[in-house]
Amino acid sequence: MTLALMLGLLGFQSPRLVAAEPVPDFAAWREACARLPKNRVLGGRLPPRSLLPLPRFDAVSTILDAYFASATQGPLSRREAWVGEAPSAGFLDVTRSWHGSQRTPFEPFVQKRLLPPGSKVLLQGDLHGDIHSLMAVLGRLQERGLLSGFQITDPTCYMAFLGDYTDRGVHGGEVIYTLLRLKVANPDRVLLIRGSHEDLSLVARYGFLAEGQAKYGAEFDSAKVVRFHDFLPAAVYLGTGQEVVQLCHGGMEPGF
Repeated sequence: MTLALMLGLLGFQSPRLVAAEPVPDFAAWREACARLPKNRVLGGRLPPRSLLPLPRFDAVSTILDAYFASATQGPLSRREAWVGEAPSAGFLDVTRSWHGSQRTPFEPFVQKRLLPPGSKVLLQGDLHGDIHSLMAVLGRLQERGLLSGFQITDPTCYMAFLGDYTDRGVHGGEVIYTLLRLKVANPDRVLLIRGSHEDLSLVARYGFLAEGQAKYGAEFDSAKVVRFHDFLPAAVYLGTGQEVVQLCHGGMEPGF
């Protein structure tokens, strides 16, 4: 299945999205990631280009388009999803960013999700470019029958990732791609929360932008990846009935 078809099945339209090649299924993606040397072996070096599961940035760009379509045409586009004032008109325009010539102010936000009684939520902390740990977790969920490929099959199951997806490890692109495959396949069951490293200043200093540029050269669209960060909530208030907990990476945005 291509991501274009996937978007169509989800009911989203994105004229900018063109996926000429089929995306790998979970088994193929898991096998490709398993061939990558682990971060502790690489010691900050990049793996050989021949081992990259995503030899071109196109695949990442395409799944980002799918995510943007889901986010901007889904819950974030509804006025009732926002507490207080709704975002400015430019916030949901994915072609703009909060840095560069077309400046759109960053607008941190939180989400609130009430789940049915009996729901279970699987929480995952920092990944920092560790694709092997992420795929090991997803592999165990496959074995337990909670996942089939990238699809959550247990109707009571939800997944929440608490930020810091890239930097320090050199497989940040693969981690983001995997998380976005999960999110697009399960838009209402996978929660991606903004961490401290989902920030331009940190990804510029701690390795992810250098990773993307080294892997993909001029193809790497750093502004598009950073724009993805803007659509991640600073926190999620999650619970059932009156029992609600705050999920966040390490605190709230300053001044929010």
